[in-house]
Amino acid sequence: MAMLRSLIWLGCLAQRVISAPVENQQALLSPSAIEVLDSEEYILRVTTTFDAVDLKDGQIEPLESYGYLDFDGYKIFEPKSAAAKGLLNKTDVDCAVAGSNALLLMPNEHDAPFIFKANETALAGLNVSNYFDFISVGIKPLSLNGSSSWVTGTLNAWSLKDGVAENVQEIYLGFYGEDGHFDPWELQPNAYIANWGEKVNLIEFKGEDEDGNSVPFCIDNIVLEYHRSHDDE
Repeated sequence: MAMLRSLIWLGCLAQRVISAPVENQQALLSPSAIEVLDSEEYILRVTTTFDAVDLKDGQIEPLESYGYLDFDGYKIFEPKSAAAKGLLNKTDVDCAVAGSNALLLMPNEHDAPFIFKANETALAGLNVSNYFDFISVGIKPLSLNGSSSWVTGTLNAWSLKDGVAENVQEIYLGFYGEDGHFDPWELQPNAYIANWGEKVNLIEFKGEDEDGNSVPFCIDNIVLEYHRSHDDE
């Protein structure tokens, strides 16, 4: 199994984002946009935001499946209404970079990483491979009440076949925030590391503070590219 390790310091290389089970959960909701990049090669760019779930009452709910992805450990919420109920720091309403909702990565008792992966059942209807190219995601650590200005993250892109890892690519992320507040960033690894995140089917993330303690993050606006399905995959 091959492994590629790299390092990105957000605030230096990444582009800043300008912010403009769920009860009765609707699995496999349509993503916000599907763009055909190449009709001959059949390359689809899928941009997934999370605004099809009504969370205006401020609730924070587990999310297992949405669009063409399955999630493990994630919760979905509307930052503005959650902040109004005191469930979120008001300085973190910029978690939602593309609409009203975002995903919350809250450390759990098992200290497990957060995972999203291709939903093979949903993708079958698009006639595309279960593998994707990771393009970008909006990401930020939640405010830490001035306790730390530095947070790190580890992002792994896995290529799995029949439960066996064929390849994994790893990057280390560094986040700097003034007085414990962090701006959202558009993370685009392949803009700086050639071919990073190509032909993978599972993304794994974990964040820590300077003392090695797990810290909460939020993400939004996941952009992936899918290619035509082949029989040998």
